[in-house]
Amino acid sequence: MPELVSTVIITHKRHPRILKRAIDSVYAQTYQHFELFVIDDAPDYEQHTDIVTLTQQYDPRLQYIINSEKKGPAGSRNLGISMAKGSFIAFLDDDDEWLPNKLTDMLTLFTPEVGLVYSAYNIISPHHLKEKKPIMPYQGDIFPELLLHQNFIGGASVPILRKSSLDVVGGFDESFYSAEDYDLWLRIAKNNKVAYFDKSTLNYYISDDAISNDASQTIISRQKLLVKYAADLEKYPKAKKKIYSIMLYCYFYQGQLMNAFRFYKQHRQDISCPMCIFYALKGCIKRILLLGHVHKR
Repeated sequence: MPELVSTVIITHKRHPRILKRAIDSVYAQTYQHFELFVIDDAPDYEQHTDIVTLTQQYDPRLQYIINSEKKGPAGSRNLGISMAKGSFIAFLDDDDEWLPNKLTDMLTLFTPEVGLVYSAYNIISPHHLKEKKPIMPYQGDIFPELLLHQNFIGGASVPILRKSSLDVVGGFDESFYSAEDYDLWLRIAKNNKVAYFDKSTLNYYISDDAISNDASQTIISRQKLLVKYAADLEKYPKAKKKIYSIMLYCYFYQGQLMNAFRFYKQHRQDISCPMCIFYALKGCIKRILLLGHVHKR
């Protein structure tokens, strides 16, 4: 008997046509021993009736749940985790889709020591498609590399997790508005080995309207990471410098020049002057390009 995979799709005011693409990609898997929770985190959504009609088209492996009050991505995924009966758990955002062999291919890499398997994935925008692979596909005990190089595993739609490993470290930290997935990957990697599958298993969609990184939330989430992993960051000072650099870039990207220079002075021992200039140029140029794009529209 194959082991059950619990799949969780969280949706928030997504058009039923797009949600259907995500659901269909689960049902199109070559590995068919799964349960699927579609958790609707928009209690006031006007198209609930359409989504109910959509979900009723599928077999009983799909359960549709409407949150009584908004929980956010972390809270909604934790609800799915609490209901999951499978040995493995996988998440899928409502605007992404899995490729048909995702479960079959990635499950083969699990050993008793492996708590998480991640893979390459396709990034699809209106203008291009590119395959996203980590520069170095770290495997095994990857916690130091994951702390230093940030979230090379990717978003919630990418990995598959061993449910027992997830139970040990806890679910998503609901105090995080962003980077809650990265925080969870860190906790799992600290306690388990990680494996990597070197082919794309997911289509990750972005649009011209999407800003994948909310700079203000990135700053807040990195502040939380600095506190939560303070002891680990003392062991890996390069990782702390990396976090400071990301925060400095975000200040420049937001156009908060005074805050950026104040932050630089505060952490001058970790951010060199050339690095400050580099992130100032990078952040300001990115902001100019973004504002120019918005202006054209």
